[in-house]
Amino acid sequence: LLKYFHNLEERNRLYLLEETSSQCVSSVSCRLVDTIFECVKYCHAEFNLPVYILGVSYGGQPSYEVTLYENICTHFCSILACLSAEHYNILEVVLFRNLFNDDIYCSLLAQDIFSFLARWGPSELCYKHVNLLTQLIITLPNTNSHHTLHIQLLLNRLIAFLTPTQQKEFIQHHPSSSLQNLKLWSSITLSSFDISLQEEACRGLLELCLYQLKKDKNDAIIISYCLQCLKDILSKPGLMSYITQVPTELVDQLLRILNGALVAQRNGWKSVIHVLITSELLQIVSLLLHQLYKQQLLMVLSISCAMVNKNSPTAVLVGVANILSQCGTLKSHDLLKPITICFSLILSHTHSWLSQHYSLDAFRQFAEITPHANILEECIPSAMNNIVVDYLQKVPYKAKQHPELLETRHILSLLKARQHELTNRQKDVILSNQSSPSVIVDESDTVVLTDLLQSWEIIKCLNTPLSSEGMEKLRSLWQQIGQYLNEQ
Repeated sequence: LLKYFHNLEERNRLYLLEETSSQCVSSVSCRLVDTIFECVKYCHAEFNLPVYILGVSYGGQPSYEVTLYENICTHFCSILACLSAEHYNILEVVLFRNLFNDDIYCSLLAQDIFSFLARWGPSELCYKHVNLLTQLIITLPNTNSHHTLHIQLLLNRLIAFLTPTQQKEFIQHHPSSSLQNLKLWSSITLSSFDISLQEEACRGLLELCLYQLKKDKNDAIIISYCLQCLKDILSKPGLMSYITQVPTELVDQLLRILNGALVAQRNGWKSVIHVLITSELLQIVSLLLHQLYKQQLLMVLSISCAMVNKNSPTAVLVGVANILSQCGTLKSHDLLKPITICFSLILSHTHSWLSQHYSLDAFRQFAEITPHANILEECIPSAMNNIVVDYLQKVPYKAKQHPELLETRHILSLLKARQHELTNRQKDVILSNQSSPSVIVDESDTVVLTDLLQSWEIIKCLNTPLSSEGMEKLRSLWQQIGQYLNEQ
């Protein structure tokens, strides 16, 4: 429908674009646009798997393969570029409704379309959308829902499309040095603004956050907003250039709050906001790690070790892993013991697959650059030795318990390379204008694929594991397939 929309008669195009009403929809809608978003809900498998189709060719360039999502988005934008002004009010309603859709792909598509309209349409339209999203962020309750996240993502994308004059006006209306705008600025990435405007906003925000963090008693929400702003500033090298040196008092306040977070942990995690604050603190400290003195580093490592236990939330464990990943360049011998203890504790924590992945990757980063290779064995608990080694060698988790999976992985990688080769050959035929460009079929490859699929069907139909003899026959078959592919 998207592909052939432009070829339809005028009356049919108008029918698809006209305003409609429905009992199940509380506001106006558009047949075509609503249908697109409705269909997107059923394409999760195609969006997540490596499914590719022929993209749109333009400018005389040869077409190339793209994902289904990119194909849909491209055709969708081409239709919107041809809409008359009278259709835009309906389009806005549908886009905002899908921006708050629980389906992530519907929300993502709505954001992409808004971004296209920001580039295609007048800058005043983009500025109005920015002001509307700004008011939504200010007025919505303090939640970490995915709807709020989608608003924040879209706002940052649209701010980047504003003219420098509009961006300056936005900053003047919402100064970063004002406490009432702290919630808004915690949702905005400063790098979205023009370079000439970043320094003023950055300095104002830094002063405000430092002032708020120095208070003995402060609302947890305010602290969380401050930490989110600081993380954005400290994680962007371009923004850090505006700060000649991170204020010592800021580091002191962060460590004070981190120590308080440890006390809160010992009393039990009472709310999500305390977990969020601790996680943000650990991530910020990991960014400042190389600016800390030895005593401060010892304090950070000691707190990190104390925060790793069986009841630790995943977000906190990920924060500790981020700190350890930055310890590879630390050279003081006094820090080696607490580093090994902390690694041993977090690598032993297997209650969360996400935190385990981060801890394994933190160890990989540490092992690659540390000058103290002699302590690596001490960092790994004996029970985790095989898992760590497999991760470093990029072996799939527990794959060694199933040798047939490793053999299959090898065969599939060869088949993928073979398919890529055939695709390139087909492109060469097309470019050379031969008479039969679509007929490139290797019959021997078809036999190989048939054998492989039959062997998979055998395994899928079994109710009991294969005997050693059956597994040996299967492995022999797959080895022959792998040998054939290598020869090709």
